[in-house]
Formats: sequence, C-alpha cells, structure tokens
Amino acid sequence: MSYPLSSSLQGAGISGTVLAVTKFAHEFGHVNRTGQENAALFQLQNQLIPQYNSIFFSSGRNVNEPRLKALEQQMGGNPIDINIAREHWAEANTVPYLRDRFPAKSMPNQIKQAIQDYQKAYPGRIP
Repeated sequence: MSYPLSSSLQGAGISGTVLAVTKFAHEFGHVNRTGQENAALFQLQNQLIPQYNSIFFSSGRNVNEPRLKALEQQMGGNPIDINIAREHWAEANTVPYLRDRFPAKSMPNQIKQAIQDYQKAYPGRIP
C-alpha cells in the first residue's frame, strides 16, 4: 500500500474535510521531501524512469534485462520502489494533522494502528 496512513481513514469511516485535509498534507509532504532530496538524483530518476518503463515493456516485462539493471544502478532502484518510497515519505506529513484532529482518546483505532505501524516501519520520519 502506497498510502498506509491516508488509507486508514477509509477503514475508520472518515471522509469529507478530514480526508481532504489529509490528502493536502500528503501532497505537501511531497513538496517538503523534494526539498530535502539530493536534487541531482531526484532529477535523474525523473529523467530515467520513462526510459526504464519503455525498455521494461518492450522487453516483455523482463526485469532481468541488463539495460534495466544498469538504469536501476543509476537511479538507486526501480521505478516502483522509488515511487513507493516517495509516497511513504509523503505520508509522514499527514501524522501531525491527524494527531491534531484526533486527540489521543478520540482517534479511531484504525488510524492509531496505522500510525504505530508506520513508526515501526519508518522510525524517525514523522515530524
């Protein structure tokens, strides 16, 4: 799941304004993280991902294609892993809002559990 925290809102029956603000917080997480990334690597990944995808599909989805392995070395991973990492970093930005919106006792269990699971999987990411 690329959106482990945002997705927990649906399981808790949360919609409307809370869901919308959570999505905005996630998108601002992308902005914040982009400012912290190695700019040259970030740009290189964005340039090479379309090339990777083209080779991937033209090679019959052969992940062992040597050209793909070479691109993965340059990019620091494959496009799926890069995208998931970017999405998971952005999710960290939703936690301060969710904690403000749902003080400890009022936070639905699904959201509370998702935050705990995220913290275990990605220690130190939540601002």
